[in-house]
Amino acid sequence: MESTATPMGDRPGPGHGTTSLSFPPSVPGEADERVERLLRDAHLSRMRDQWVHAEALCREALSISPGDASGLEMLGDLLTAKGDLTGSEEQYRRALEVAPTKPSLEEKIARIALRKDEDERERLAMQLMLTTPRSKDGAKRSVMVATMLSLICAGAGQLFNRQFVKGGVLLGLWLICLAIGWQDMFKFTLGITGLLPRAERVNDVMAMVGFVGLAIWVYGLLDAASQAGKVNRELDL
Repeated sequence: MESTATPMGDRPGPGHGTTSLSFPPSVPGEADERVERLLRDAHLSRMRDQWVHAEALCREALSISPGDASGLEMLGDLLTAKGDLTGSEEQYRRALEVAPTKPSLEEKIARIALRKDEDERERLAMQLMLTTPRSKDGAKRSVMVATMLSLICAGAGQLFNRQFVKGGVLLGLWLICLAIGWQDMFKFTLGITGLLPRAERVNDVMAMVGFVGLAIWVYGLLDAASQAGKVNRELDL
């Protein structure tokens, strides 16, 4: 009688036709807790201005749970702060696909689109200024005019630079604040120096409105100076 021997490695286990390997089951709860902890640490790092560390933690969380809407939105916020508008818009859109009913995502996408459009207009304006056949001194004089106009009137320098939307908004807000609060702001300033008569009363709210107008004027002036620096650097190349 002929017998065949089965090799030890090929013998089936008792009660089974084939040998199978078993792995420990995954625990989704632990992964969720880890993602939540990483995003919480990323938020704390962002509050401490540790942007690189915050982005690394956020990306680690998304490597565990790529479809986490909160993680995608946070990464979009971090990329926006870094100036990567294209990357941030991509993350916001991915988050919107996961959470289509979250209104903050649509608002952030709209703001990114406006910023990209404004940056493109500024780039085209500078390119037009650089390619226009005129001397460098003439271009720098135009920038000086824009700065002087902003010194006289908030938003005027932006209008001169063909930034019509920004200039119009600055001019309108500055005029409103000036009309409403300049008197109380002046009285408030006199009160600090001790020159305000006791009979005079200061409306603190209106004084605050006046100071907001002053802040708008300062912003318009600094923005025009910044634009001047950009153009001058391009002209010096």
